[in-house]
Amino acid sequence: MISKNEFTKKVAEMRSKIDFQRGTPQKNKALIQIVIELCKETLLEKELEKSFRIHVEKTLKEAENDLEKVKNVQESEEETQKPSMGYTPPRPLKEALTSLTAGSFDPASSPILRQLTQSKQSLSRFTTTEAAKKAEKPEVLQPFPSAEPFPSAKPDPPERKLLQAYLEISQLEITIDLPFVQDIQRIGKQDFAHSKSSPEIFAPILPRDSEEEATEHCIIEQPSKGTFILKDRFNLQKTYFQNGFVNEEGTAIQNGDSFILPVNIDNQLSSLSVIFHVKKE
Repeated sequence: MISKNEFTKKVAEMRSKIDFQRGTPQKNKALIQIVIELCKETLLEKELEKSFRIHVEKTLKEAENDLEKVKNVQESEEETQKPSMGYTPPRPLKEALTSLTAGSFDPASSPILRQLTQSKQSLSRFTTTEAAKKAEKPEVLQPFPSAEPFPSAKPDPPERKLLQAYLEISQLEITIDLPFVQDIQRIGKQDFAHSKSSPEIFAPILPRDSEEEATEHCIIEQPSKGTFILKDRFNLQKTYFQNGFVNEEGTAIQNGDSFILPVNIDNQLSSLSVIFHVKKE
């Protein structure tokens, strides 16, 4: 939230740039508009102190009055500059001027226009070459840089294609496909649903989706094409591979390797051997 001192400092900075005597209406209008927006944004703060809120509201009212004065001056100047014979410019002068912001080009900052304003001279298409030579040589203005073309849209990177695999459980005479649509292939109790064995056998195997903390029994990750890692992300020590339990860090697994999952046979914890196979491309 902006403090009262910060608010006052910003308003004073904007007002110091406003010049109702020599400044252009469009510049003054842009600066006043900045003050108005600052006031409105500050009033949106819910925890604003009462005295500070009154100060902001007063500043907003003053800025709105100044803006109205600048608009009147601007419209008066435009009225006197209307061309004869009923000709209307392609783009209204008011619209062109009000489209400028405080950070845009300021005609009053131009050395040529400032010099002409002070000496009350006017530009003419019919100024002779001799008269131009006699005039004081103005500061050379650098041309505006040409607009750069929009960069062409970059094509989407080619979709990474991973290898497919499958699990073979010879004890149950079933296979489980691992399509690897994404990097991670989750394995859980549901993957054994098409087995002819009794569901009670797979009770020790955790489901892939549950309301409890664990949401899968184990996973096989393929971080890059042809690289496979077997992980037990919940570290429940129920996935056995190469004489040890698999944890959340995982261990590399290759085509033909086997790991063990727990199953329940005759109310006793038994082992289910699972062989990992990589499909050929």
